[in-house]
Amino acid sequence: MQSRQQFVEEPQLVSLQQAFSQWQQLAASTAAELQQLQQSHQQKLAQHAFTYWVQLPAVQQRYEAAAAAFASTYMQLLKQWGYQAFCMQRLETHAAHVLQLHRVLACLSAWKKLASGAARRGRLVAASIFKRQRSQLQQCCRSWIAASIAAYKQAVAEQRARVQETLTRQRLQLGRAQARDAAAQSQLLLLDEYNQQLQAEVAAACTGALAGLQFVPSFQWKSLPCEPKCEPLVPRARQAVLKLAALQPAKAATADAQTPINSHAACRSGSNGGSRAQPTWCGCLLVYGGVVGDRWLTDLTLLQIEEHKPGSFKLQSISVPHVSTITDASQMHGSAALTAQQGSMTSTLPLPVRDFAACVCSSNQFVVSGGFDGHTERLDLQLCVLQRQAAAVAADSGASQLCGSTASQHSNAAAKQEASDESNNDTGSSGCTSEWVASWQLVQARNRVPLGRCHHSICFYSRDRSLVVFGGWASRRGCLNDLWLFHLDHMEWWQPDTNGREQLNV
Repeated sequence: MQSRQQFVEEPQLVSLQQAFSQWQQLAASTAAELQQLQQSHQQKLAQHAFTYWVQLPAVQQRYEAAAAAFASTYMQLLKQWGYQAFCMQRLETHAAHVLQLHRVLACLSAWKKLASGAARRGRLVAASIFKRQRSQLQQCCRSWIAASIAAYKQAVAEQRARVQETLTRQRLQLGRAQARDAAAQSQLLLLDEYNQQLQAEVAAACTGALAGLQFVPSFQWKSLPCEPKCEPLVPRARQAVLKLAALQPAKAATADAQTPINSHAACRSGSNGGSRAQPTWCGCLLVYGGVVGDRWLTDLTLLQIEEHKPGSFKLQSISVPHVSTITDASQMHGSAALTAQQGSMTSTLPLPVRDFAACVCSSNQFVVSGGFDGHTERLDLQLCVLQRQAAAVAADSGASQLCGSTASQHSNAAAKQEASDESNNDTGSSGCTSEWVASWQLVQARNRVPLGRCHHSICFYSRDRSLVVFGGWASRRGCLNDLWLFHLDHMEWWQPDTNGREQLNV
């Protein structure tokens, strides 16, 4: 920068000196000359300024070249100095590392000598210990083998003695049993002879005592035509016919729901002249499902059998409608009413199935089990509850849970039902003349359901409040002979332990 300023300032000083000297010379001249001198001075100044302006880029280039040369020289010097310093530092670090490595190697060699000596001593000690322990173990094994052989011999001797004793005792028992069998055979022969003598004496006595009596004609089947005002029952096969106590007249309501109707007494005359003292109603039967050609039915039909005059009967076929839920909890009476826990039943209509099984489980309830639905065999439980239509309409339309109750509550409900039946009989209509509606619910088990089946048997075991399922047929296993119980309080399937001779798969 100083050289550049000197190069620019020296021509200016020369020009200024010349201009000043000329100005002094011309100071005394005239004004015209002075003006001329000023003009010439301005021209020279402009020429000198243009010359300086033209030379300025070349000067700048020379300056930049000199600066670049200086910078490169400076950087080379810096690199040389830095490399020398780095090399010196690396040499010092390497020397320190080599010194430290020599020290570590010396320590390792000393440790190796000490460790080899200690390991050699340890191996010697371990070998002596192992030798001593091996001898002790051999002694223990010999002692254990000798003790085991002695114990085994003693056990074999004791077992042999027990077997001999048992064999002697069983031979004695076998001799006694053979003696008892021979005595029993002789007694059976004597009893057969005595039984034959008694039968001959009874036959002779009956022949003499009943020689003059007139017997009742033998029982004969009678066809009961349906009333003209009622739609006749569609002929079907594989249906379920049930007798529910709640549907029977008041005098027959106390009978067992699973016993057949005792209507054959109305077809017989007494031995004293043929007097007939029969109730007005003979009973009601409930027909469910069946097969008509290729169609599977799920309808409910109530058959009412009435004797309107001695020896003459009439049949009424009444279809029982379905409702979605149970609307009157009081209709679930009887000690065998189902008990359902929360969420264990869902209201639904039964699927059409064939070859199912059904049984009565209370006075107004029955269960349909299993069957073939067209694709596979099932073992679901469909509960049907029959209610009077008036009670079903008056009650709440929401789904009600079947709740278990105590024996006193069941007896109170049964007493109310019997009182209602008696009141209906007093007004001139029996218990089966009222309209009924059916509510279906799917009983959902809490555990795993057994294998689906059809052609099986089911009955209600009132003492344990369980449904008993036996046998059947499954497409995957053929004929079955297993026994399953469904507990109505716990809503669970379980298989009891069976004893005795197993039934054949028939």
